[in-house]
Amino acid sequence: MQDIHRSLCRCGVSVLNVGPGTASLVVREGKAGTRADIEGTASCKSAWACPVCAPRLADARARALYPQVVQAMADGFSAFLLTFTCRHKRKMSLSGLMIRLKAAWRALMQSGDYRDWSARFVDKPKWSRGWDMTHGQHGWHPHLHMMLLLPVGAVDADAADLLRFWLKQARLAGLSVTRGAQDVRRLDNPEAVARYAVSPAAVYEALALAKKQGNGGGFTPFQILEGAILDQKSGVSGSKWVALWREYVRTTKGSRLVGTSRNLTLKPDADLALDDERQPVDRPVAFDRVAVRALDRANLMPKLLSVAENEDCPWSRRASCLSFLKAHRISGRFWSLPVVEPCEHQ
Repeated sequence: MQDIHRSLCRCGVSVLNVGPGTASLVVREGKAGTRADIEGTASCKSAWACPVCAPRLADARARALYPQVVQAMADGFSAFLLTFTCRHKRKMSLSGLMIRLKAAWRALMQSGDYRDWSARFVDKPKWSRGWDMTHGQHGWHPHLHMMLLLPVGAVDADAADLLRFWLKQARLAGLSVTRGAQDVRRLDNPEAVARYAVSPAAVYEALALAKKQGNGGGFTPFQILEGAILDQKSGVSGSKWVALWREYVRTTKGSRLVGTSRNLTLKPDADLALDDERQPVDRPVAFDRVAVRALDRANLMPKLLSVAENEDCPWSRRASCLSFLKAHRISGRFWSLPVVEPCEHQ
């Protein structure tokens, strides 16, 4: 069976050919904390199906929106977080649900209700909209998150009106919806506002490499991928996880994960800069092509990045990364690189 993740992208494929080392682990310090990355390899920039690129893209989107959210809130805009969802049953296909949800969203944005609502305000509302989904005992549960910025004078009822309009369009699209399943809340934290809708729960799970179940007892896409890879390695035939992952990839391929109103600027994922270039930078370990490929095929790259991010001292970081690589018997060559900056803890 073809490797279920490598068949999707070229993440981890070397793009450098200088000396024996083709890639290095890079650790950067920024306001968002310590972030690890691999330098010298290709990035597929798949926001849906890559556990390496998805969290990096989520951070890049949030960084792009954050100053715009801060400015809007400084100008008197109020921030609201909305969730649009529908009822679902175990046998409902993900593609069928997504088709109807997309149709309902398009109808909402093109409706007279929305145009009249938007005309209430002197300044136009600003928003970002993102997809999220889990799979649980009742099947697939796709839903929409919306970050909404409303101008001076807006009240909670103005945001809640959008949910009323959504219920109308969702029912016309053939979905079963209830008001109690939708959610709207006001939030004053600009950073959290900027991340909502552009950083799905699936991404947070990938960042944390969580083993626990997602909200509502459902599994996120990357948890499903983990189960699929384990079943594939074990030679399990008719794996539920493999079937779910393939359904997820087929359904989401070519779709845009995040959309924004015209008065917010957010580049397409393919054009976003993934790396936070702020200093200091530490390069603890280098790899040859064989080691990079082995890490990616074993789905160990995200875990190695987590190991690097959890160490504050450059020397400890090197020791932990090398121990991780040796413990997993990674083939190919890998070696520690010199520490450039002195360690504060020494």
